[in-house]
Amino acid sequence: NVVGSKKGDKIVGDNGDKFCAVFRDLTQWKGAEEELRTAGRTAGEAVAAKSDILGRLNHELRAPLNTIVGFAELMMRERLGPLGDERYRTYLGDMHASATQLLALLNDLLDLSKIESGRLALTFTQVDLNEIVQQGVAAMQPQANSERIIIRTALLPSLRRVVADAASLRQIVLNLLSNSIKFTGAGGQVIVSTAATEAGEAAIRIRDTGVGMSEQQIAAALEPFRRL
Repeated sequence: NVVGSKKGDKIVGDNGDKFCAVFRDLTQWKGAEEELRTAGRTAGEAVAAKSDILGRLNHELRAPLNTIVGFAELMMRERLGPLGDERYRTYLGDMHASATQLLALLNDLLDLSKIESGRLALTFTQVDLNEIVQQGVAAMQPQANSERIIIRTALLPSLRRVVADAASLRQIVLNLLSNSIKFTGAGGQVIVSTAATEAGEAAIRIRDTGVGMSEQQIAAALEPFRRL
């Protein structure tokens, strides 16, 4: 028996067994569905075009920036003779820092475009976190020595392996260490440790005796392409 029907439903059969046939006009829904598909294709094409442009810009800009960085370093070391006025050394330092910052920004742009287009290649394997940290510390030790900063480590020997992309994890450690060294004054310390949380997860902790950051600065720094 049919208890009730909605507008547009047709009741078929007056005697014996009864059944209900429901008719719906799906034209509007199909139209909306096609619009979504079209929008998705358009968005995908826009992301691909942007990635292509960023890739070309990255290639075209990297060569001259590397040249600026290389010659600035050569002149700062006075390989071809003394600079003379001390202000030249200051200007060269600023030039070198600016070009290096632009190179880092190019890397960020390229990585972001790869992520957006789904072309960032990640290889997940069993990774020894302590080994990754030790490699990062070894790589950053010369910079720490030149800044007269001590790096201390406290690595948990029993730390279990984690599933991660080793290259990305290594870059994360290097970025954190580099920032800690950069913003810690001479005679300061950077303390790197690994630990297991109560939830059974592995954790990396990098602390320093530098100027620190407020909650507002942290929020700003985590926005895309923001540098404090």
